[in-house]
Amino acid sequence: MAFVRVKRTPKGTPRHYLVTSERVNGKSRQRVLAYLGGYATVEEALEKIGTDLVLTKWGIRHQGQCPRWRSWRATHEQKGPGLLRHLEALQARLRELQEEGVVPKLCRESDEIWARHKARMEAAG
Repeated sequence: MAFVRVKRTPKGTPRHYLVTSERVNGKSRQRVLAYLGGYATVEEALEKIGTDLVLTKWGIRHQGQCPRWRSWRATHEQKGPGLLRHLEALQARLRELQEEGVVPKLCRESDEIWARHKARMEAAG
């Protein structure tokens, strides 16, 4: 069974890890499945990672063109490509874990709305 473990950085910022427990030589050991970073839950990561990928790609492409993003450039210019690789790797890893059954598959809100609409249409006639 996988669960989220919270660790704090020296500055007190919470960082989240998706971990699982297993027995090795009679002792319980935790194994990190994925580093979630600032996402507090797996559900939050699955829900927001697509948007974060798009925003990161946009920010990298438009560095310095928009006054609002000048401060972003100052703090993320070096981190941008690495952040993008991290988000893409996390998204791929979470999909793998969903296929393995470790992480539950979640319906997106739009899929749930569409399913309810379809059910109402079938009930109506």
